[in-house]
Amino acid sequence: MGVVFEEAPHGLFEQEWTNVEKQLSESYSKSAEALLRKIRKAGVDPLGFGLRYRATHPGSGAWKEWQSIYRDIKFIVKADIKIEGTGLIK
Repeated sequence: MGVVFEEAPHGLFEQEWTNVEKQLSESYSKSAEALLRKIRKAGVDPLGFGLRYRATHPGSGAWKEWQSIYRDIKFIVKADIKIEGTGLIK
């Protein structure tokens, strides 16, 4: 994911962005995983994971199998954020 800061913290333009990108990636991953768990807890699947499961697992029992699997799925999100700019002109 590319990121451009419209209002970057003071001094960000001059420093190495690798550590900031790593921190942003970790923070985004944790937030996305928490959101996916919250969606699952609500008993909905707006992203269509179940539809994809059913499409790739033929058989009449695929839907019931998915319903039992979905409540125990562990979500793993790996974000790779790259800072493209800070919105500052130097």
